[in-house]
Amino acid sequence: MTELLVEARGLHTYYGSHHILHGVGFCVRRGEAIGLMGRNGMGKTTLLKTILGLVQPKDGRVTVNGRDTTHAPPHRIARMGLAYVPEGRGIFANLSVKENLVMAARAGQWTLERVLETFPRLAERLGHGGAQLSGGEQQMLTIGRALLTNPQLLILDEATEGLAPKIAREIWAIVRRVRESGIATVIVDKNFKAVNAVTDRNVILVKGQVVFEGAAQELREREEVRVRYLGV
Repeated sequence: MTELLVEARGLHTYYGSHHILHGVGFCVRRGEAIGLMGRNGMGKTTLLKTILGLVQPKDGRVTVNGRDTTHAPPHRIARMGLAYVPEGRGIFANLSVKENLVMAARAGQWTLERVLETFPRLAERLGHGGAQLSGGEQQMLTIGRALLTNPQLLILDEATEGLAPKIAREIWAIVRRVRESGIATVIVDKNFKAVNAVTDRNVILVKGQVVFEGAAQELREREEVRVRYLGV
């Protein structure tokens, strides 16, 4: 069995008095692509933020490469090889495209040159401020910045939300290239077909609990599961 990269066990996470995650178990193996699915408000982003240390669980355990990171600060978890592309992009609007890209760069297979080859639009706008980019370009910038940390795991939360179909197709092509490079990925996106086409395995959350976990092929074949939990 492929070695575990990230493992979460029995996570209970709250926002104030609101119990969001109810004993969630979740894992990512090296080089694996996972689709994290579910309707809005089911706990997907909360699960990701709990793994990344951005939200603290009340109970449960998270490990990265076998090391307990349950209460580790986010910057330490990031240094262990987890990169996050958040919903809403999160670029630094007052920095140039180049500054956004290189600010957190670490040595590895993804260099500035490779990122600019992958995202030629960014190569044409290196001196532009982040706020001067279109929504699609900002998403490319955020993904490029994450890749320059040379992560073991890339987490994409709503990777194509609000993007024109043509730009969304470009993003999905890039996701496939990232996967082929050997980086594990966790993808949250409303486009079921696009997600399922690039993942090995899918996990569905409903009201903070895992209700389905299986291979992408299995979910394609199980219409009753898709209709009941995803409406597709």
